[in-house]
Amino acid sequence: AGTEDAKQLLDEALAIQQQYYGGYSPEAGRTLHILGNAYHDQRNLAKAIDSMTLAIKILERNFGAEHRELAKVYNDISCVYLDRGTLPVARESSEKALKIFEKTFHCFQ
Repeated sequence: AGTEDAKQLLDEALAIQQQYYGGYSPEAGRTLHILGNAYHDQRNLAKAIDSMTLAIKILERNFGAEHRELAKVYNDISCVYLDRGTLPVARESSEKALKIFEKTFHCFQ
């Protein structure tokens, strides 16, 4: 029930964010990322992928293709693809995350 309650609150937050900030705001992107994780926790992999894919598009539109928030979403979506058994896409997403992490977090250098 906890994840379902969280998902419901996230859906409500997303609706409010879309109303006040527009559908492509960073806030909506962040909420979609969290919502995708909630779907993943529920084992609803298709909805997790849909939410995270939209989060990637929104965050990339707002911050550019190499922002660290994108790396977090790519990392999480790679776990969803791994659980789905889509290994090539999981690897591709992990590699995108690593590339961004290496550029944005100086601890890798």
